[in-house]
Amino acid sequence: MKQTTNQLKINLIDNPYFEKHKLKAQEWRKENESDFVDSFNDLKTGDTITFLGGFNKDIMYKSEIFGFSIKGIIYVVWDCYWFGISNSEDRLIQKV
Repeated sequence: MKQTTNQLKINLIDNPYFEKHKLKAQEWRKENESDFVDSFNDLKTGDTITFLGGFNKDIMYKSEIFGFSIKGIIYVVWDCYWFGISNSEDRLIQKV
């Protein structure tokens, strides 16, 4: 599928459930603390980023990082916080 310039943009930080998701993400991280690190490359826990997601990577999300796997998978605050995102070029990850 060809990348388009028209993308749906979702600011997850403005979502009324953001704080609830953040608490759940932090609890999950505590339960799995040995699997997490606080930084990877030029990103760190607490940074706000934008990234492409969705089935066809056609949604530009904005959220906060709550951790990284040792291999560099990024975990962000959203409703599926346990599903990390890859730090690959096609995600267009940018620090805000």
